Amino acid sequence: MRFLVNDQPTDCLPVTDRGLAYGDGLFETMLVKDNHVILAGEHLKRLIHGCRRLGLNYQPGPALFQKALEFHKTLQTDSAVVVKVIITRGAGGRGYSPHNVAKPTEIIGLFPTPQLPDELYVKGTDIRILTTPCSQNPSFAGMKHLCRLEQVMASAELNEGEFEGIMPDMDGNIVEGTKTNILYRRRGQWFTPTLTMSGIKGVLREHILASQADYGLKVAEKDISQAECASIEAMALINSVVGVVPVKSLANIALDVDCVRQEVQQPIHQKIPFRVS
Repeated sequence: MRFLVNDQPTDCLPVTDRGLAYGDGLFETMLVKDNHVILAGEHLKRLIHGCRRLGLNYQPGPALFQKALEFHKTLQTDSAVVVKVIITRGAGGRGYSPHNVAKPTEIIGLFPTPQLPDELYVKGTDIRILTTPCSQNPSFAGMKHLCRLEQVMASAELNEGEFEGIMPDMDGNIVEGTKTNILYRRRGQWFTPTLTMSGIKGVLREHILASQADYGLKVAEKDISQAECASIEAMALINSVVGVVPVKSLANIALDVDCVRQEVQQPIHQKIPFRVS
């Protein structure tokens, strides 16, 4: 069994769980290598902040990650895995009201790591701007809540073999990928969209913003419209499982892959064990 639900090895949930009924909860997707959760501090900080914002009766702590690591040991393998932690408000009756829900649901799942070709990290990937937009709501912007239909429908636009696509917002700004945040270089400066109205503040994005000096980087938060994308010089796709992937073209406009590898990918991958690149 590769799932723990409230500390029990099972893959079953009550049909009344509010995560299923309303997407009432949060999740974290983490890379585990050499018996360590990569970027554990950042994952825990986001989970704590999200539980507070949603008013979930759940107190995340380091013990949660230790539980995931002990669960990983039961597989009797040293292979890297992806751990997905889901916290829902719990099981409740019909209706939206969150009151009188007694106990949250904690789910820990283990999954294989993505098998991505080395070429993706070296030569980069072609991406395009998708038509499914990110909705704008500052009350939920930044959180990794369970209501992810936008990413589902945007991912449905991708053809087989396409690694990623970029989602815009309703104002025409580019926001993020379906499963990644973005860094873009324009006029010699690195930026990332603000994500104050929509999108997910990924833990690698937050780590880079907080520790950019350690990597010799200077990254500012700034939105960019689709019309301005023609002036982008380089772009990186980032998340806490795959690390840093260069973009070789955006909407058929060629971008500088070497710049991404030298200025972003190599310094980050040297300190965080995503993979050798």
